[in-house]
Amino acid sequence: MQDSYDLIVVGGGPAGYVSAIRAAQLGASVVLVERDRVGGTCLNRGCIPTKSYLRTAEILRESGEWKTRGIVSQAPLGIDMKAALACKDGAVKKLTGGVQALLKSNGVEVVTGTGILLHSGEVHVEGRGTLKAGAVVLAGGSVSTRLPIPGVDSRRVLLSEDILALDKVPASLAVIGGGVIGVELAQIFSAFGAKVTIIELEPRLLPGMDDSLSDGMRATLEKRGISVLTGAGIAELEDRGGSLAVRLADGKEISAEYALLSVGRRPDLSCIGSSGVATERGRVVVDEDLKTNVAGVYAPGDINGKKMLAHAAFAMGEAVAEAALGHTKR
Repeated sequence: MQDSYDLIVVGGGPAGYVSAIRAAQLGASVVLVERDRVGGTCLNRGCIPTKSYLRTAEILRESGEWKTRGIVSQAPLGIDMKAALACKDGAVKKLTGGVQALLKSNGVEVVTGTGILLHSGEVHVEGRGTLKAGAVVLAGGSVSTRLPIPGVDSRRVLLSEDILALDKVPASLAVIGGGVIGVELAQIFSAFGAKVTIIELEPRLLPGMDDSLSDGMRATLEKRGISVLTGAGIAELEDRGGSLAVRLADGKEISAEYALLSVGRRPDLSCIGSSGVATERGRVVVDEDLKTNVAGVYAPGDINGKKMLAHAAFAMGEAVAEAALGHTKR
């Protein structure tokens, strides 16, 4: 590991690794700092794991129609959760390995550790020292949002990354939040055999989408045996040892083996440290070129909260790599 580079990228998710690769392709010396595995939330704890499980769930649902088409199985089909978990992990490993290979083939140096911006052009990596560069890309990504509900710290309250690591199917699951994450995981675990209830505070599911999509999705979920409660607030969560009591604001109580807290994601600001990077409402403030208020420091992807989607992060990552190296701005 050298001390000085043209560009330091903090974070190996979609914004970070694309930014690093693009900068290297433009001839820059680049180091990418990642505390976990490259690929970010999308590859490791989001898009890819859920799509693997959704495909498994789809096969299980289709098997219920086999008999009507003359296909006879000798025994009812079920889920081997350990095998499903291994299949999902295999897909994740293959894709994160592909990202690692891309970084290596493009000459990007990857440093494992937690990177914290000190000030313009300097990033401290815990246990590795301080790196210097002409420009810095902060691609810290996002983390799951937690709500200040009494009892939310119970071991029976899972985040999306926790439930994707389970090696058994819960007997029952209360999904708190009816957005895209909650709806996806509700469908998955219902198909796997769990009794699922979705609890959404807003008057309808998928509140950020068109009414017709919300209505259609609710009908589909209920047809599949998933209970849907909308306009329902959570007052308290109580761990009762073998189960969790979910107490609603109207006094109604739902019992489940686990609850999934899926109320969205928020920018992870841990990489900005005390550098003076400006934030507003929990997001890094950037201009139209994705520059922060600190000279030579850019912030693409979820960390700026503009559009928290992987493909948006890809585009932002490419744009800031070119801007940071003095190329024509997009």
